[in-house]
Amino acid sequence: MFFFLEYLQLVWWLILVVMAFYLWRWAQEHLGFSPLMAVVVGAILIYFMVIEHPWIGLIGIGGWLILTSGFLLMAGMFFPVLLTLFRRR
Repeated sequence: MFFFLEYLQLVWWLILVVMAFYLWRWAQEHLGFSPLMAVVVGAILIYFMVIEHPWIGLIGIGGWLILTSGFLLMAGMFFPVLLTLFRRR
C-alpha cells in the first residue's frame, strides 16, 4: 500500500515539473521581445500556479489546452454522429 502512495507522490511531482516547464515555455514564447521580462513572468507564474496553487494551475493549463487544441470544434462535429448512432427508438 505504501509503495502505491509513493508512486502516486512521484507522479504528482512529475505533473508539477511538467506544469512548470509549460508555464516557462509559455512565458518565453509570449514575451520573446524581452528575455528579462520572460524570466520574471515565468518565475511569477511558476510560483503562483505550481507552488502556491497547483490545482488551479493544473485546471488552467488543462482548460487552455482544450481551448487551443480544437477539441471543442471536434466535439461539436462528433457528438451529433454519436446521437444519430445511439438514438433510442
